[in-house]
Amino acid sequence: MAKLDSSLKKNTAFIKKVRTSINAEQYKSLLKDIETVSLEKYLSEIISSLSEGITRVSKAEDILAATEVISLLHQRFHEKFTPYLLINILLGLSNPVRFLSSDTDFEKEEAIRITRQKNLLRLLGELVIVGVFRTLNDCPKEIIPNQLIKLNRSQCLIVVVLKDLLSFEINLGNSLGMVQAFLKRFQHLVFKEKGDDLDELILDELREILQLIFTKYTEVVIGILIKKDATVRELETRNKKASIRTGKILETLSLEKEMSSFEGFQVACEYLATTLKVELPDLKKPIETETKPIVTISVDEPEIWQDPKERDFYTKIPIVDHLQPKAQVSTKSDGEQVFIFLEMMENIVDQDLNELTTEFNQLKYNKATKNRLFKFFTETTNLTNLKYYSKFLKINQVVLSDLIEELVEYLDIGFRSQIHHTRLNFKNIYFFIEFTKFKLIPEHVIFHKIRRLTLNVSVSNNLDILDVLYQNIGRFLMIEPEYKDLMKEMVELLEKQKNLNDKLVINNLLAIVNPTTKKDGFVKVNKTPLQLFIYRLLRVELNPTSQEQIVSHLKMINIRQEEEEESVLECFSEPHLLNFDNIPSLAKVLHALSEKDKRLFVKTIDNLVENVVKGLELNDYRLNRIRMSHIKFIAEIYNLGSLNFKFLIDLAYKILCLGHPNNQPFPMNTSVELDLPDNYFRIQLCCFLFISIKSIGVENEKKTKKKKKEKMNSKKNLIKLEGYKDSMKTFLTFLQYYIFCKHPLPIEIEFMVSDLFIKFVDLEVERFNDLSEAIFNLQRVIEKRRKMEIEEEDVDVEEDEEDDEEEEEDDEDDDEEEDDDEYDDEDDEDDDDDDDDYDDEVQEEDLLSSEDEAVEEEVDIETKLEEKKFDDELEREFQKMVLDSYGGNKVPTKLNVPMPSQVSNDENGDYTGKVRFGLLTKQGKKTNIKQLSLPIDNKFAASVLKERQDEKQHREKIMKLVLNMNE
Repeated sequence: MAKLDSSLKKNTAFIKKVRTSINAEQYKSLLKDIETVSLEKYLSEIISSLSEGITRVSKAEDILAATEVISLLHQRFHEKFTPYLLINILLGLSNPVRFLSSDTDFEKEEAIRITRQKNLLRLLGELVIVGVFRTLNDCPKEIIPNQLIKLNRSQCLIVVVLKDLLSFEINLGNSLGMVQAFLKRFQHLVFKEKGDDLDELILDELREILQLIFTKYTEVVIGILIKKDATVRELETRNKKASIRTGKILETLSLEKEMSSFEGFQVACEYLATTLKVELPDLKKPIETETKPIVTISVDEPEIWQDPKERDFYTKIPIVDHLQPKAQVSTKSDGEQVFIFLEMMENIVDQDLNELTTEFNQLKYNKATKNRLFKFFTETTNLTNLKYYSKFLKINQVVLSDLIEELVEYLDIGFRSQIHHTRLNFKNIYFFIEFTKFKLIPEHVIFHKIRRLTLNVSVSNNLDILDVLYQNIGRFLMIEPEYKDLMKEMVELLEKQKNLNDKLVINNLLAIVNPTTKKDGFVKVNKTPLQLFIYRLLRVELNPTSQEQIVSHLKMINIRQEEEEESVLECFSEPHLLNFDNIPSLAKVLHALSEKDKRLFVKTIDNLVENVVKGLELNDYRLNRIRMSHIKFIAEIYNLGSLNFKFLIDLAYKILCLGHPNNQPFPMNTSVELDLPDNYFRIQLCCFLFISIKSIGVENEKKTKKKKKEKMNSKKNLIKLEGYKDSMKTFLTFLQYYIFCKHPLPIEIEFMVSDLFIKFVDLEVERFNDLSEAIFNLQRVIEKRRKMEIEEEDVDVEEDEEDDEEEEEDDEDDDEEEDDDEYDDEDDEDDDDDDDDYDDEVQEEDLLSSEDEAVEEEVDIETKLEEKKFDDELEREFQKMVLDSYGGNKVPTKLNVPMPSQVSNDENGDYTGKVRFGLLTKQGKKTNIKQLSLPIDNKFAASVLKERQDEKQHREKIMKLVLNMNE
């Protein structure tokens, strides 16, 4: 062996090289020096310098170079070098002892430590594989420092070091980088494939231990990842709520720190799961890291936009780079060009937005241009142009980002002012809405406004502003994915703000964002071709010009069949499905078909009344148009003479009184949720009903051949007309009382009420000034009608007796005229039915007109009796309506007295000291009423008089209570 160079210069140079130049390029020079330079005197300095130099080695090829240098030194010096270098490497890999310290350089020192440990761990792995280091037993016990005594001396060094490093502060994630770097280098050895030639480099026992260490470590890290995901979500939600509460983005240092830690764990877990073939739990990113393209708006739901044209306007945003500018040179100054451009913006509706964008891109955009644009947008007064201005800003969002931020701040300040002050600026509100549709306003600003409005919904104007927002962007925010979660929270908050005064309006707002949908169990019923034909005729083809043809077609169909009758009845019961202008034509078709089938008419009226009552019970704002259509249809049926006026009066009372205690509305009664004091739709229905009719008493005259009957009908009609006018006067008086039970009427409802009184000005009904005056006049009118009803009893009895005599004479005349007919028996029977129909006319005309005398001869007697029974039942229900309105508060009195044993039927005698009664008798098909008189001292007569007196006192008591309550 050649003599080694022991010069100080060579040794010093070597020491310097191992400190600074251990890399793939210069390690061969170090290997040569190890073989030629005498280093034994300077081993301590070499170990110290080498320990310092290997901490800076990070590249894979440099680590391999360092491994060769250390291996050669190990071969030359053995126990004089290797144990001491191992101790230094272990000290470099050891974890620090934590103390409470306020050192500001802590994070920097931690980063240096982690880098050092990562480099030394890979180097240690290489040295263990090549056999330089085995266990801590290779080191003399006396040179092991105290901080390394706790380590297992007999176990493989790489196992000992990995256990110590991976278990230290694992929640902070400091060891994640070390593990990934180690596995990238030794993955092929730790997780070997079958038949690998490198099996002999690591013992199977060591390999199993390493696999177990990394498996356990991966499980723990995935658990920490799940916890951090929950923490990040919680912080994100908390910060978002704070931003919505304040309307500003708060400092989120804690969120950013947790987010950074979460992302580190997520990357490490993805690598470990792939390496160890472990399934990683599905975690959604709390914050999207990718930036969305500026020109993309993902909303394409048909429920948001009214039509495809509106959808394209808000969703299809052109890209500025794709717009080709016109090649032209302007000789005008920058200020003049901006002035011309602003003039074009004023007429933006007539301009092409693409052309305006091209013109704008030719301008010199600077601070002065931005200020002029800001002033232009904030001072504009044309609300129609706001959506075009918003789209222009959206197209040029990249260039005009600073202007958009200033406009958002301007709208934010203006909105805050409106929330806390009783004033409205609709331009700011609608500009805010258009910005929201184009996603130019941050979500925390949007929902801060909605939240403040919802919490202060009782403040003046706030409910109106909230209504405008829900009407215009409620569905947009509810469906758009990035807004829908927050919008659902706002809806839940709004549901909690319901009170008696605003409940109806809030329900309407909720209906806007959550419209009713079809039930899941809805089953579509297949219709027959004939049914579809009926639907087509009555719902599509019907109009004033085609109504006669449609009637002729329907008369050719046997509508008594169950399916056909059901279809026709459904069309007549749902007039809201037609164009509003075609409802009179539908009434004329019903009138024409009722001549052939009275039962269809009765069922239609019954369904319409049921629909009106159902609408009153549901009290749904969305059904108002449907309810108006039903009232319009009923009015048109009346105009054709198919209904009498008493039916309309009864229906109007039903509309006003339904749901009130004892059918009696009381002033400012907030306990009736169906008819709150600020709900005026019932008034609107009644006004619309009577404004839609032609006149009072529009009825068809009964067609008959008998002159006596014609004369008598004319007399009766005049009496009825006067009675109808009195009923209308009473209703108008009651309507005024009902109006005074409400809050002051809105101007549009006041106009309808005025139109109603103008229509019936000939009735000379006085308009009252206050509630007490209305109650006084209502009481007076009721007492007057009660007296008139008592007086009319005598007149009705005398007329009924005259009718009986005339009917007997007419029956005899009919029998004589029809003796020679080929079918004598059948004709006599038909005439008797006609006379009976006329006798029952007085009872049936509360619902139906008297024009249905002619009935087909094919209809058998059983069908006629069934129809008459159905009509009588319906008539009795309608007759109870007024009694329910006025007499609902009567105390029912049960008379338990014996029938009188002796009565007097002296029709022309003196009635002084007696009480008159009407006795109903029936002989065959004829009914008679005979007048009877009882002495006042009779027990039965005294009970009846006492009952009438009690009822009068009870009514006066109620009126006094109402008057006292008003005072």
